[in-house]
Order: sequence, then structure tokens, then C-alpha cells
Amino acid sequence: ERVERASESRLWGVGIVSPWLYYMGMGSIFPLHFEDYAFASANVIIAPPDAQAWVVWYSIPRSDLYALHKYLQETLGSEYSLDILEMRRLWLDPMRIQEWNKTSRTAKKHPIRVYRHVQGPGDYVIPDYGSVHWGVNLGHGWKAAVNFAYMAWKSAAEEVDKGYSS
Repeated sequence: ERVERASESRLWGVGIVSPWLYYMGMGSIFPLHFEDYAFASANVIIAPPDAQAWVVWYSIPRSDLYALHKYLQETLGSEYSLDILEMRRLWLDPMRIQEWNKTSRTAKKHPIRVYRHVQGPGDYVIPDYGSVHWGVNLGHGWKAAVNFAYMAWKSAAEEVDKGYSS
């Protein structure tokens, strides 16, 4: 038990006050999630400019969390849970979300916007506070990521909380 507590205390703040370093393999994915505490994050590919290290990111702004949860409830049925975004185990097809936006009554009032970003070596991608994101790695290389917050974080975190409680 003491060993577990010691290792947990050493991990506190990793990714927040110090960066994570990730190896990205060709075709590997990172599942749908938002950052701990609804923080923003800065992500960079560490590779020479001519390296074949690319990432395709998909993101949904925090203002669409309510609609995203409605989509997940309808799509996943009994597999849905309120903390599904924290589990980091889902991959969403952006085309299916577009189809849902066209046919769902919920989407008529609250459509889900999905943005696609292509990141190359040395490029930064900075998901906003509470935004949901996922993606696929199209090459081999290393990525570094660190979470952060500015003064606006508190109101953004409250917006995320409101999206969960709706």
C-alpha cells in the first residue's frame, strides 16, 4: 500500500506542471477525451521538418458538450456513462456525427461541430479549455504535450461542468 501511495504522489502534476512525451507509431490513435480539469494543452511533434511524422486531430468545442453527450447516449445506449469522455476509449467517426446532425431532433437546436487539424513536424496544436479531441498518428516520431490554464480557465471549467449537468 505504501508503494502505491508513493507512486501516485510522484505522478501528481505530470502533464500539468511537466510535459508528457509520447511515441507515435504509424496508424496509432489517441481516443476521444478532454484534458484533466478541463485544461487546455499544447502539443508539438518533435521531429526534423522533413520527417514523415504527421497527426490528424479532430476536435469538438466545449460549447457542444451537451449535444455530444446526447449523441453518445443515442449511439452507445446502455454502454453510455456520464464519465465516458474521461475513460479515453472511444473513437468517433466525424461523418457519422454529420449524419446525426442532419437527422437528430437534438441536433436541430444543438449541432455538434467537428474540426479537423493536420499537424506536421514542429507544428503546435493547442486544444482549448474543455474541448474534446481525438486523432490518428500518420507516421513515427515523438510528441510532447503539457496542460495549462490562464485566468479564463475557471469560467471554461464551469461551462464544462454545466454541460455535464444538463
